[in-house]
Amino acid sequence: MTAVRLDLIIGPERARQFIRERVQQLVTGDCIPQARAADMVCTAVLAGDPWVLADPGQTWIPRDDGQDPNDLLAAELYVAQRHGATVLVEDEWAQRAWRPVSVLDGYVLDTWHWARQASPTEG
Repeated sequence: MTAVRLDLIIGPERARQFIRERVQQLVTGDCIPQARAADMVCTAVLAGDPWVLADPGQTWIPRDDGQDPNDLLAAELYVAQRHGATVLVEDEWAQRAWRPVSVLDGYVLDTWHWARQASPTEG
């Protein structure tokens, strides 16, 4: 797997916030102890695990691991929405479809379009 440097993609503050939210979900939703949940989330983020990382506003590109490009859904996938274990992805031809999160297994997180989301200071 390709290592993901979330802090380089969205910045250290947003990376910390995202990781804290994922940890809290495991603590409250699955009753996993805080330290174990933090370890699980950090390991998954560094491994590029889409089950932890996939979130609206992201663009995923094929992993550079020698896999056959014909095995992939598209050359690039944009995550428009996420609902549990499914994501609404848009390909490079603007075709959208709900797919299981596992469709991103052959991809790596490339960019996260935070600018598309309004900041708290905008009015």
